[in-house]
Amino acid sequence: MKNIAVLMSTYNGKKYIEKQIISIFNQNYDVSRWNLTLYVRDDGSSDNTQSIITQLALKYNIHADFNGPNLGFAKSFYTLLADADADYYFFSDQDDIWLPNKLSLFLDRFTKIENQNEQNIGVFSDAWVADAAGISTGQKLLEARSSRIKNEQLSFMNQLFEFYAQGASMAINKHVVEKLLLLPFTELPFKESHDHFIGLVVSYIGQMNYIDEPTLLYRQSGNNVYGARNVSHKTIVNRIQSISSRIQTVQLLLL
Repeated sequence: MKNIAVLMSTYNGKKYIEKQIISIFNQNYDVSRWNLTLYVRDDGSSDNTQSIITQLALKYNIHADFNGPNLGFAKSFYTLLADADADYYFFSDQDDIWLPNKLSLFLDRFTKIENQNEQNIGVFSDAWVADAAGISTGQKLLEARSSRIKNEQLSFMNQLFEFYAQGASMAINKHVVEKLLLLPFTELPFKESHDHFIGLVVSYIGQMNYIDEPTLLYRQSGNNVYGARNVSHKTIVNRIQSISSRIQTVQLLLL
């Protein structure tokens, strides 16, 4: 039996977190082959998020850490990577809703790529943008960007100028995690999101594979830490700053 770790960093998530956790454990997958654990790190919530998680842990396989300092969502997720132990690692936001076939689609894709003798593997998918009620707006997160992903593989160069691999719809295998933990993400001197950093690393050392269908409802509640990244409204200065940050990331990776 192989182990799946779902990583979730929480912060004042009482309004939506229960529905998200239930959607994670209501996945359609072969429980005789896969053992699923949800690793939660609370980043200093002041509401009753922790008590909701504690109650759900009575029913579901949840490993919760309520004792750490406030790190911000990116470094909190990176800390979870170091704390969990699994064959496959899935990232999860606290306010989304996973569609029932998300896990099975990803695990099938991991198996397919492993059979091609690739070791360092990341998989990500599209998502439905949802409103605050968790109802799909009919808009896909990647929209036209998906057409620029060739042969289901996200290249290193793709990511220098655009954002593709959202953490909420990303998973990586153990080989990637072992290499990620050797890189000083938590000590970067510039602002970088964990998902963009991981996407760059995976496509540089292995394969970042794309599932061209939505596997979750990506809720836009107005309180999202990062939210759907619509770059069409960015100013020229914003775009230059984003590219500059990515170039610094690339320079770090190439050292």
